[in-house]
Amino acid sequence: MDIQDHVLSWLASNKISIIHTNAFNGLPNLQELYIYNNKITVLNKDIFLGLSKLETLAVNGNPLHCGCILNDFVRFSQSRNLTLGRKSEPTCSTPSNLARVFLRDLPLKDMDCDLTTAKTPVKETSGKMTFF
Repeated sequence: MDIQDHVLSWLASNKISIIHTNAFNGLPNLQELYIYNNKITVLNKDIFLGLSKLETLAVNGNPLHCGCILNDFVRFSQSRNLTLGRKSEPTCSTPSNLARVFLRDLPLKDMDCDLTTAKTPVKETSGKMTFF
């Protein structure tokens, strides 16, 4: 089986905190990606742009920061009609005013940001798995 034929990736519960923008390049047939229960705080839509067949992207159980970059990701996931949860729906962890709000319920129209100046938080990952 060629890597390009890969249709499912199960990366759940691996203490992943960062996903590099090119992490899934070369996987055009990926349909299901399970990255739930990790330590991911930011999801950039650019990570998933090349995955045209993606249907399920389980991100629940991550301490997601619901700021500018996640706003853009949520809009992208809605436009692609992606399933974002596995057994539970993903929620925000921060900021405190959005904690425990489901991604599907985010007030996106009130969260417009200039994504060219948005900063991605960087966390120390020593001792933890970082996925690139």
